[in-house]
Amino acid sequence: LHVPKRRAREAVASSLTKWRCTPASGRAIAIRLTPDIEGEDDGDLVQPGAVFEVAEERPGEEGITFLRLADGRGWVFDKKSNTGIMCVRAESAQDRALEFDVTTAAPHALLKSNGARPSEAEPDPQEAPHALPKFGL
Repeated sequence: LHVPKRRAREAVASSLTKWRCTPASGRAIAIRLTPDIEGEDDGDLVQPGAVFEVAEERPGEEGITFLRLADGRGWVFDKKSNTGIMCVRAESAQDRALEFDVTTAAPHALLKSNGARPSEAEPDPQEAPHALPKFGL
């Protein structure tokens, strides 16, 4: 039985799920080479707020679900026993609208792209280059 490439790609795309990085710590998640929290990381990160596609959800110990990134970079996880929630399923239209390329987008790009309004004037980049503006909804 021959399945045209286009239909095969559509079948794969329909089985993907979307997740959002929401670490309780507020820090980026290191992508692991294997589905193991203590596993070796590949040096790449998923930034807080990033929405990404998952090709496989694998149950682990202590109720942890390991998430295989659809782009092939490796694995992240939905929670960590000593930290809390790390990622949640991205089910709302707002979550889907926040999707961006997690390999190139800076964290502040997400803040500016999500439609939030600044609660105060943005800081002068010359005065505080490390500071990000505060946003309110």
